[in-house]
Amino acid sequence: MDELLARENAAHNYVLGALKSPDLPVRDVLAAFDAYRVLCQAVVFANFPVAHEKEAQLWDVHTQGKQFFSRRLRELRKPTSGDKLVVQERDHVHLYKKFLRASVAFYRDHIFKLSVAFDIPELEAVAQLVGPKNSNEPAHTAQQVDDGSRKLVIVSCHQSLVYLGDLSRYRASEKLDPTPDFGPAIGYYDLASTVYPESGMGQHQQAVVALEMRDHLRTIYHLYRAICVQEPHPLAAKNLAIEFTRVDTAWKTGTLIKQSKPGDPDHLKDISIGWYVRLQSLAQQGETSEGFDELQNTVVSQLSGLLKRRSLAPALHRMVVVNVAGQHTAIQNYTVKQTSKGEQAFYSSLRINLAMYSTLLEIFQDELIALAKHSELVALDLQDRITPITKRVLPALRLYSSWLLESVHLLFGLADDPKFAESIKKFWKIYGRTLDLVATTFPIWDLEEAAEVEYQLEEDVD
Repeated sequence: MDELLARENAAHNYVLGALKSPDLPVRDVLAAFDAYRVLCQAVVFANFPVAHEKEAQLWDVHTQGKQFFSRRLRELRKPTSGDKLVVQERDHVHLYKKFLRASVAFYRDHIFKLSVAFDIPELEAVAQLVGPKNSNEPAHTAQQVDDGSRKLVIVSCHQSLVYLGDLSRYRASEKLDPTPDFGPAIGYYDLASTVYPESGMGQHQQAVVALEMRDHLRTIYHLYRAICVQEPHPLAAKNLAIEFTRVDTAWKTGTLIKQSKPGDPDHLKDISIGWYVRLQSLAQQGETSEGFDELQNTVVSQLSGLLKRRSLAPALHRMVVVNVAGQHTAIQNYTVKQTSKGEQAFYSSLRINLAMYSTLLEIFQDELIALAKHSELVALDLQDRITPITKRVLPALRLYSSWLLESVHLLFGLADDPKFAESIKKFWKIYGRTLDLVATTFPIWDLEEAAEVEYQLEEDVD
């Protein structure tokens, strides 16, 4: 073991030196990476308790490798370089992609080796998705693991998936292909979050991609999901505050709303999402603007009109999650800091949730009233009573039902508060009426005969 560690350490130092040697051919640098990866992986599997330390060290070297290639690429792409460097740029891009492909192949193989070495069913499922199609790995009995070791292995797999996402993101960000594609990066990050949902790492990295794609709603959505987990990403809260500042700037410069032509099918949707993002920015920063209530009313009114004409998935799902997470985060922040802006952020987020939930219930209520007026429709099979509009709002209403369970004490406590009395009273009236209509349209005896769903619903998958 001592000899292996010495060789691994020597390989590590050699790669670092190679990255700083301007005269060393790039192919030799790639060969140094190949040798170091093999030795580092051997150390990891020989002494798995040190896996996290060694894997972090290996990734740090990959990060420096990325900087090595990226720095040279920027030099070759400078406008002053001239046409004479086009060939050099093409050759460098080829080598850069070779570095990324080798790195991706290594981490995919690493996940496969983990699944072979350790008897963890979900790890095997991941390996089937990302592992090599044809492997020469010798067959042997996988090692049984206790809970402590199991977590180490899962974390190693999770981290490798995040690294795979980063490597894929580098390729798209650096525009190494004619058409940059962030799809593989998103896929790896999403899988990382599925494997180890306790961590906010995969969600945070998805926010990085969304930011590069200039999608403010997705950026905010993933940052909140990176915060509201057992192991929040350490930079997620700070980056969320920065994102809200970006939203403010984009609003002032007229670039927040995605530019589309009036005839574009997504034109009104883009406007509504832009307004919604602006609303959230004001709410979470604790801004007391005279136009806040007007903007909120405009947003929910626009969403109501759109939902009656078309589906807003997945934007509606993200909005509801942001609403709920925003209120949760505002309460936590106020509990710690107890500032006037923190208090206002909580009040604003609660107002948004009440308005959005009430609006969704009203849309659902209108559909139930239309069914209740026609006895022949109520006699239809359960699935036939679900109208297209109902299908659009049910996932969001299900999420809001969970929010209500957590927030009902707040509604009771603020029922006589002048700032909330009217909206809370209105909400309970709509909620009660909707429950009556549900009981009429979907009688309990009909539901008792319905088969249990054995698969995840769309709001559970995302």
